[in-house]
Amino acid sequence: MLELDAAARTTRVRVRAAGPLEGIAWASDGSIYVVEDQTRIVRIRPDGTRWVLAQGLNGVHGILASTDGVIVCESFVGNVRVASESGIRTLASGLGNPSYAADAPNGAFYVTEFSANRVSLVELSGRVQEVATVSSPGPVIVDRVGRLLVGSLAGEIHRVDPVTERVTRIWPRR
Repeated sequence: MLELDAAARTTRVRVRAAGPLEGIAWASDGSIYVVEDQTRIVRIRPDGTRWVLAQGLNGVHGILASTDGVIVCESFVGNVRVASESGIRTLASGLGNPSYAADAPNGAFYVTEFSANRVSLVELSGRVQEVATVSSPGPVIVDRVGRLLVGSLAGEIHRVDPVTERVTRIWPRR
């Protein structure tokens, strides 16, 4: 993984992974969590030391650092899990290829479900609620006013208002 200094127009190697990188998440302490080979979550501390947080996972693409641990979208088996220093637990299962996660209010988070064509809200209790229907959803982020921007594997970007559940395609423009 490279770190870009835009002002100096330089790059430096930040992380050398033991396999293909699928996801990256920053922790508040400056650590970086990475998904290696879709099967392993590794914590890389600011001093460069590596620690395997979880391994033996199945099809991990997106991760999200949270106060409870790392939210893990285990796509190939339909699980959303939380990995922490004390272990890994399953929050929700049976989802349609959960792929990426983004923060939501009150400690919950949004998850895109690729094969189910939806964006869902997942609470730490494990409760899952559909927020919107989006064709082939992939990466998701929350904008400054709380709306979601969802990238579609069909090459589109949608804006989702989680309050009204309104979905607007913003790219490509019609």
